[in-house]
Amino acid sequence: MFIVNNEKQNAAFEVKGIRMLHTNDQAEVSLQLDAFIGKHGHPDVLLSGENGDLRLLPFYDACESKLSEETIRLRFKHFTGEHPTANALGFWLAGKFLETGKIPSHFFKGSPSEKKIETMLIYNSGKGEQHSFIYLSTL
Repeated sequence: MFIVNNEKQNAAFEVKGIRMLHTNDQAEVSLQLDAFIGKHGHPDVLLSGENGDLRLLPFYDACESKLSEETIRLRFKHFTGEHPTANALGFWLAGKFLETGKIPSHFFKGSPSEKKIETMLIYNSGKGEQHSFIYLSTL
């Protein structure tokens, strides 16, 4: 549990931006991510809602391809499952990763990294039609 407000005192992290869209057009998702990254910068970490559903993989692959090679890639739905509030658990996890600076190895998509993280982008898709980008940073 956590509280979201406008006060930086005692804050664990900051929400820099949120973008939600409703589309089944992969090109539109990619275009919106370009604009979002253009506004907030390339993140240190991508926390992806990739869940193993091959129908949604093109959206996740398109988003990953927009990020630099240095961006650490994580997944979370293999722990939380696919459900309407999965994004809330992803948000909580991202906050904990930023607050502690530690990411358990089983969240990494690929080799674990010890790189210091200051910014994190959460990308999630629900049913291939509902998409969200949330950009978080340390203070």
